[in-house]
Amino acid sequence: MLLSSLFYIHFLGAPVSTSYGYLNKKFGAKPIYIALMIFAMLANGIMPFFINQPKDQYAVFLFAPVAGAYFGMFFAMQSLIYSNFIPVGEEAACYGLLAFSSAIVRWIPPLVYGAIVQTTNDHRLGLLHICIFYLMGAVVMCFVDFDKGKADVSRKGKVRSCSISLGSEPSPSPTKKNRKKIGK
Repeated sequence: MLLSSLFYIHFLGAPVSTSYGYLNKKFGAKPIYIALMIFAMLANGIMPFFINQPKDQYAVFLFAPVAGAYFGMFFAMQSLIYSNFIPVGEEAACYGLLAFSSAIVRWIPPLVYGAIVQTTNDHRLGLLHICIFYLMGAVVMCFVDFDKGKADVSRKGKVRSCSISLGSEPSPSPTKKNRKKIGK
């Protein structure tokens, strides 16, 4: 059961992750990130109520493709957004800091889940707490200013040529005409 649900997650996650480029150009990174966090919050908030008894375990097969869709999109988006706020030449230090800080806080959701399950003896209620983390991500992203972040990066060093779209305008391509605008 676990292996087949992991297969379904990866089966849909890979194709959905490739659609991020198109969605980024059409809507921009910030609205897509916020919509994805809200979608993940709703999916994680609704799904536990479909699994009431052990016989309902096959509801996981409905949830696995949904989880694959938002995980595939999220991981494609996360690296692209983060990489645009790193000056060229400082990638190793910044990605090292990302890996270190991720490792430090990675234990918090399982700790909260375990505490909720130990207290209430209800796994469904334990899964609902994940919605809070998705909501926090969406709220924090509302306050991220992509223009200011890119300006800070350009003051420190060279800006990447494959930049994210901030809104409905397309990302600039590194042609001779606009190389000065995007930091080349």
